[in-house]
Amino acid sequence: MALLDDVSSLVDVPQPNIRGRCSVGDLRQLILWGIKHNVTWNTQALGVSSQGLPSSLPFLSCPSTEGYEQRSRLTPAHSSPKTGPSSRKIPDQKHLHDLPTTPERSQPQQGRRRESSIQQREMEYFTSIEILEAACNESIPGLTGVSNFTVFLYCKLFEGENGSVDPAEAHMGLDLHATCSDAAWYLSAAEEDFLWVHVCSEYFAHEFNNTVCANSSFWLQRAHQAASTKDYHFFNLSIDELCVQLPSEAIESPVLDDDCLAQLGSGSLSAQAFRHCFLPNNSVLISALCGRESPDSQQSLPEESWAATYCWKILNISHEDNFEETCQYSAWAVHHFTNSTLLELCGQTHGLREYICLNVTLYNTLSTLIPQFADFCADLQAELEGRKCLLQRFFEMLPAPYEFDTSQLCVDPAPLLVEALHKLSVCEVEGGEQEGFLVALGYVLRVLDFMVGLSSGLDEGEREARQGLGQAILLSSLLDNTPWAALQPEAQRSILHTVGVFLRMEQNATLKEDLLSCFSPVLWDLIQRDDNSSALRFLLQEYLQMPRDSIRTLVMSAEKDAVKRFISHMHQSWDQLQVETDQASQKELQAMETMTAAFIHKFPRVTPELFVDMSQFIPFMSVSDIMSFPASLIVNDSVLTAIRDHSSGMKSLQKKAFVKRLLQSSVVGDVPTWPPYFLSSILPLLPYLPVSHFQQLTTKQLTPLLELLGNSSLDGVRGRHVLRTLFSKRNNFTRDDIPRLGVLACYLDPGELGSFLQDSAVSSALWQQLAQCMSKGLVSTSGRLSSWLIPAAEALNVSSMAPRELSALSGLFPQLGTSFLLSLPSQQLLEILSQPGSHSYSPAQAFQILYKISQNTTALHRDSQNIIQQVNCLLPWLPLRKLTETLNGETVLRDVGLYRDVRWSPQQAQLLFKKIHTFKNITHKMVRNLGNIASGMSCDFLRLWINDTDFAELLQFVSELPGGVRPALRKCIVEELRKQPELDLSALSSEFAVTLPVTMIEDLSNVSFRAILDHIQAHFEDFLRLPYYKQTNLAEKAVTELGSFQAQGEIDGSTLDVLGPLLPFLDRDSLALVDRAAVALRLEEMRSFCLPKDTLREMSALLTKKDLLGEPSKWQVGDVEHLGRLVFSLSTKQLNSIPLTVLNTDTVEQVLEGQSLWEDSVVGGVCVAQCVDQQRQKLKTQSLIRGIVKARSRRAKVPVPSCADIRGTFPSAWTSTQLSRMSQQDLNQCVEVFAQDASLSSEQRRALWVKLRQSFGPVRELGGDQVLALGPLVTEMGDRELHDANLTDQGVLAHLGTLTHWSPKKMRALILGVMRKRKLKVEQLTALDLATFGHLMCGLYPSEIRRLSAYNLSLAALFLRETSLPCTEQQMEALTSRLSRPEAFGPLSAWGPEVFTEIGTIAVGLEDMVLSALVQEQVEGISPGAIALMSPRKMAVVFSAVQMSWLSAEQAWAVSEEQWAELDTEQRHAVGLARYEGDVLLELRGRNSAPAADSFSIRSLALCLLLWQLI
Repeated sequence: MALLDDVSSLVDVPQPNIRGRCSVGDLRQLILWGIKHNVTWNTQALGVSSQGLPSSLPFLSCPSTEGYEQRSRLTPAHSSPKTGPSSRKIPDQKHLHDLPTTPERSQPQQGRRRESSIQQREMEYFTSIEILEAACNESIPGLTGVSNFTVFLYCKLFEGENGSVDPAEAHMGLDLHATCSDAAWYLSAAEEDFLWVHVCSEYFAHEFNNTVCANSSFWLQRAHQAASTKDYHFFNLSIDELCVQLPSEAIESPVLDDDCLAQLGSGSLSAQAFRHCFLPNNSVLISALCGRESPDSQQSLPEESWAATYCWKILNISHEDNFEETCQYSAWAVHHFTNSTLLELCGQTHGLREYICLNVTLYNTLSTLIPQFADFCADLQAELEGRKCLLQRFFEMLPAPYEFDTSQLCVDPAPLLVEALHKLSVCEVEGGEQEGFLVALGYVLRVLDFMVGLSSGLDEGEREARQGLGQAILLSSLLDNTPWAALQPEAQRSILHTVGVFLRMEQNATLKEDLLSCFSPVLWDLIQRDDNSSALRFLLQEYLQMPRDSIRTLVMSAEKDAVKRFISHMHQSWDQLQVETDQASQKELQAMETMTAAFIHKFPRVTPELFVDMSQFIPFMSVSDIMSFPASLIVNDSVLTAIRDHSSGMKSLQKKAFVKRLLQSSVVGDVPTWPPYFLSSILPLLPYLPVSHFQQLTTKQLTPLLELLGNSSLDGVRGRHVLRTLFSKRNNFTRDDIPRLGVLACYLDPGELGSFLQDSAVSSALWQQLAQCMSKGLVSTSGRLSSWLIPAAEALNVSSMAPRELSALSGLFPQLGTSFLLSLPSQQLLEILSQPGSHSYSPAQAFQILYKISQNTTALHRDSQNIIQQVNCLLPWLPLRKLTETLNGETVLRDVGLYRDVRWSPQQAQLLFKKIHTFKNITHKMVRNLGNIASGMSCDFLRLWINDTDFAELLQFVSELPGGVRPALRKCIVEELRKQPELDLSALSSEFAVTLPVTMIEDLSNVSFRAILDHIQAHFEDFLRLPYYKQTNLAEKAVTELGSFQAQGEIDGSTLDVLGPLLPFLDRDSLALVDRAAVALRLEEMRSFCLPKDTLREMSALLTKKDLLGEPSKWQVGDVEHLGRLVFSLSTKQLNSIPLTVLNTDTVEQVLEGQSLWEDSVVGGVCVAQCVDQQRQKLKTQSLIRGIVKARSRRAKVPVPSCADIRGTFPSAWTSTQLSRMSQQDLNQCVEVFAQDASLSSEQRRALWVKLRQSFGPVRELGGDQVLALGPLVTEMGDRELHDANLTDQGVLAHLGTLTHWSPKKMRALILGVMRKRKLKVEQLTALDLATFGHLMCGLYPSEIRRLSAYNLSLAALFLRETSLPCTEQQMEALTSRLSRPEAFGPLSAWGPEVFTEIGTIAVGLEDMVLSALVQEQVEGISPGAIALMSPRKMAVVFSAVQMSWLSAEQAWAVSEEQWAELDTEQRHAVGLARYEGDVLLELRGRNSAPAADSFSIRSLALCLLLWQLI
């Protein structure tokens, strides 16, 4: 580790700071970081492992050491080439012959074995030289496996060095320039000499090319030679291939060392170097001559020959005597260790003492038998440490891990290492002291690595040993930056591979983030150099798993040039990366969005070239980033091309943003001036051009784009503009135009389409196109168009249709009726219903479809299994009474893992928390473990932790629980926050913070408030449930925080984009500052906004400004289409001023359809319930449709609607007289349309039922599906009819129980008829029966209700809690009296808040005395719905001012105006404080607002009277 620390001090590794930012590291720092974190690099691939013994010490500056050099230089003796080997003097050979042939007994065993190993290797080295000398002296015929030419070259060099020939003459023999220019040599070269032929072709290419490839005479001679020898194989597959490959790339050849090639080319090659480069190693030479398998292998050699004598000597030296076999102590039994003779013989055997002393079992056994063994093993550990050789000590200091016995390294004395250390001691190291030492150490490590490779006994541990040494060598090489500046491709791939393995295997996410944050640019550079798409793909996947903040920090920390190169490389490699966004997880998509935003923010000024490189990220660009691009950038041709190419992956909001930015460019000009090529370039963006601009497109501009627009996704408003512009006259449009229209055909007037659907030439293609439009939601599935489309579709043969064709019809399924669907097999029907985005079906259709599917148990098996697996989702619907008897605190606590994540209802959570707390005191730590159950904590429990240091953490946890905080607990938290203003409100979740009192909202930081705005945008329905004063305050604060109008005096487009649906909630002064040009561009988005009744006048004034839409009396069809449902912001008077020619059937249908779709949305439903004046809305709707449902003049007849007219409007728009005059056929076609209109009056329902009864036949024969199809019309049946009708089916009965138009007599007739047919008494009604009855419960007399099963009623209460039962006060009291029975919820005095919440609106039936006695906890459990249904007089009587002060804000705002009027001053003050959450000033302002309006009206009236008198 000291080496690692020293290198780290010189090569600094970057580390992320507190904010995660990291100074980008280089390649050396990456290697060092990896070693620090146990990354094992491939040193061989990196080129730093020792390939051989280092030849010099280049970092040393040494004094003159002539004597040393003379002693160390090899000085060959002179001898004749023809003399035998014995007469030749070989350096340092003498001691080999002096070695004893058998070991002496007195020699220590360890020393004998070490010396034997040394002798063996030295013998092989020097005796192999004897073999080469013999080959040169022709004492042996040649060398097996070595060509004669190779031997010839070696001998020339050897003879030059030992003085037998002139050295210059010897080197002339090795002149490969001359050899490679000799055609005769090529012709005589055998296949084993092909190495030298290849050397000529590759390293002496000029000579080879002239002599061989370009020499026709050579090939002619070679052909004759091949023919004579019949050696066609070598001729065809060797030299000619070299000529073919010569100009481009070399064919595969033996690998030659760079040093060998350099010396070969320079002519300075020595005999020893030649031997290293071109001859086999020592063992191969000896084995080839003598063999190594057995002592008899040399018997084939001639007797008394030099080879026989030589091999006899070699093989006899290696023989071992029986001594070693006798002393194999690892095979001894216990009695051998006690044999004194054997111990004396083998006492010095290596490892014996350690074997005895370090084996605890053996040592204990022997010391018991012979106590002297204690002395034998004394001080062994100290001796072992002292015996360690230099290599062993040094190796154990290395930073890399290894697993082998380091004592094996001591077998070789490493003389070369000693020599290197001697030089280090007498020479000066270049560079600084520390750096120089580390460089020298690196050299020693390379020598050590070489020695480890040569050491004997490393068969098992060599890999680990050399791996550890390699990492140390790599570590020491980091000091020199030169080799890291230009890596070989293999090294680049190795680094990427190693990093990839680390990222794949590493479990520590922080460590992975550190690597990617600090060294990504290094990896990018390696990927680009190697063009490694697989590494880039893996790296991108790793980025997508990082936290979003880390991704942003990574990009912002890197240098701009590096990021730019990386983006460009990704752009070029994007197709190879195979990024499948449709299969990506939500986290990965968010990571891509973050990465894209970081890339954009990295470059404040994006150029067209950079944008094109980033074009693959266009689908992930945020709207704000798109709007930040320079307008001049968007109009660039290459940028528009990139946008067009990637438009298929873009969201509509992104396309709208690009369009907005495009329009802000001064280069674009006015829409009517746009040339055709520009329109074609922005074609994917045209459907998102603001309507106000799209409507400016002219006939000349649209004509060439007709078919292109027909294949796009144009909406109705734009599509109708195209049709009006191109086909302004009816006779301009023919059936030949239908195929060209595409999606535009869906926007033709349904009346015109009817005639084309009857034309066989175009009907098939037309109805398929129309069906697709319905399936995609472009046109209504229940509008006028369906009246013409349904007959065409009903004629189809469903059984023969392919799944794709059926899928295209999915939008029409609800309108085609059940007969169409029931013709399909059950399995296919189930698959259709399971498709995402399926349309809703009427109760009658659902009844029949489910009945058919239920007959096929196989089809339902899969879903039944799924329901069993997802049983937890049913637990929130478990009645409180059942939960009470099923679970106890001990059970829940024991299996809390099963229950903690269930989305319990508020009352269930309260019950479970109470049960657990009763069983065991809940600690602060236990609360988190309870999960969602913790939302049921009481206010008293919360206050126990007020003074705890973790109270703020507890509040944060509670505020973040899914489903929100129940009102009573929220009120408690707010009260405690007021008492402790020092608490940090930013820790609260945005979902909770948005409900804070106005005064606390003002104290929030900008960051927290921005988070609230983000939450509002994502969950706008929660915002709509807030009191109006909070809504206005939040909207105004949003404008203030954005601050644009303060500088510019107006609310501009960027502010409007951030405000979004908050715009209509601004006050009058702020709305007056809105930039109307910006509003014109955003009217389409505003169609989805909720328009609160309090600001309708201001919104109307804004929309009808002269520079926006102007006076409604001057509007055209396009203006109404542009506004859509926003026309309802106009007053009734303004609506009546719109010309009837503008409010035609098609236009009105579009407006009504848009309003209906919006009301069916989540936001629309909450808005209608919370913010809309229903009566005023009804009057406005009547003004809108007046030209359709009423006679246009006094002389004109009152129109009689067809089914298409009903679909184009709504049933209740027509009077009962008009409905009664409809044809029977139209009535029958529209039965289910009537059933969906809950606003039909009693007269309208009665007129329809009287007419339809003729078609339905006797009531007693009606099926369940027919009853469901009638919907609210059933309430107009007579008492006798209801009594006789068969309405016993639970599904049918449940639907009837939801209807609200029953009279008491009809409810009783129906419920008694059901009980009579089922032969049930009141006491026998089950919980399912009671829950199914719904409103029909009020058909029972109070005396009958008191006979109901109290237990079953307590189970059914959960399903009746939100129902506004039309029961009398006596009936409601009877219901609550049954619920207070012991078998239900027990006595009222023992009810907790969870019981009041469970019974919901049924609590209205509690007696006055009971309500007056309720304590605070019980009052907090009463639902707002129950408070709203309480009679005004009863509320004023039963609740005191103190009890009303306990109300939550939600309960207090449920108090109606009628109830408020009955309250006294103290009660009103208490309710006001509850509404405004204790804010006295707001309460005073709210309390005085109504009287102020009244006094203003009185003053206005008095002023008018005075003026009248004066006139």
